[in-house]
Amino acid sequence: MAMILEGVKRYYSSLWSTLYVLFQSVSGGLDWGEPAAVFITMNNYSAAIGYLFFIALVAMAVLNVVTAVFVEYAMKMAAEDRDLVIQDYLDKQSKYAKAARAVFTEADADGSGTITFEEFTTHLQDVRVQAFLQSMELDGMEAVRLFRLLDADGNGAIEVEEFVSGCSCLKGMAKTMDLAMLLREQRKASRRFISFMSDVDLKLTQILSHTHHAHHHGHRSSGPSPKA
Repeated sequence: MAMILEGVKRYYSSLWSTLYVLFQSVSGGLDWGEPAAVFITMNNYSAAIGYLFFIALVAMAVLNVVTAVFVEYAMKMAAEDRDLVIQDYLDKQSKYAKAARAVFTEADADGSGTITFEEFTTHLQDVRVQAFLQSMELDGMEAVRLFRLLDADGNGAIEVEEFVSGCSCLKGMAKTMDLAMLLREQRKASRRFISFMSDVDLKLTQILSHTHHAHHHGHRSSGPSPKA
């Protein structure tokens, strides 16, 4: 009994001492098991449960706050990393385009802003150009095919910027999405062509039908007239 009274006096002698004990219990200044043991010794289990519930509630609240701070910090760092990745990609693309522009501008011997096929093939013999293409995962044959592909009108000349943009598109291996888009466009073109040929076939059938009808009608009209 004396131990119980001593515990009550020590931890719960007044309102302020009780609040002080509660503060110590949640801030690490006091082992919360000691104040709880006083209630258990007194067989006051409802008070012990209330005390433990208070400790658990405060602990969860503090844990939630700490977790929220860490999550916010992690999200902020992830956003910064994403921005850095995007900026790094843009910087690499800009650096690549600048290097390609510098290399292939030299091929424009007359300074016209365009590269002829002869200028281009001659420029490909330069070891610096070959090294640049290899660093960009391209080879000479791919560069020649790209030139012919970009030369849509077949005049044997393309603009320097046009070729630089084409190199950017062909840099590295084609992505799955690029192939899917290419296949989609090819299917759309095939459907348009089939529809066009169907329309042409229908029009030809109608023309032949009208022509045959007109010829048959004219033949009947030009037949021998009946005798009087």
